[in-house]
Amino acid sequence: MKVIDFFAIFFLLILACTFYFSGNTSLNSPSLLEKYAAFSPFLIGLGLSAINFVQVPFWTGWNLYLMNENYILVAKRLKLYYIAGTLAGTFAGMLSLILLLSVLAQRTTSFSTFVVPVLFPLFFVVLALFQIIKVYKKYFSKKMPL
Repeated sequence: MKVIDFFAIFFLLILACTFYFSGNTSLNSPSLLEKYAAFSPFLIGLGLSAINFVQVPFWTGWNLYLMNENYILVAKRLKLYYIAGTLAGTFAGMLSLILLLSVLAQRTTSFSTFVVPVLFPLFFVVLALFQIIKVYKKYFSKKMPL
């Protein structure tokens, strides 16, 4: 878990740098997104989900909590309903986010000139700082006896 925690910080900072530097390119130069747009959206989503290692401990912990507190039952077909609901909810949430970002990108030019090079990197830097604080408290802070 310690390696995953430190890698998450590194990964968030890499994402921030990627958005910052890709947002400062000219509109006429081919972007990284245009290169990947030629691939199937299903394959892109599958690939990005496969490298999102943070979701495995999250979903494992969440499911264990729900089962231990008897919020879900794992008997017979009931667990299949939970899995189907989780898949549908995750899909609907991601689709909503993608459609919202697509509408913003199409309707405003400030989206690509301000949001991508400024707000996205800032968002990932804030997430990295949050992760740094979490890692510091988890591994490095000494608990003082009262």
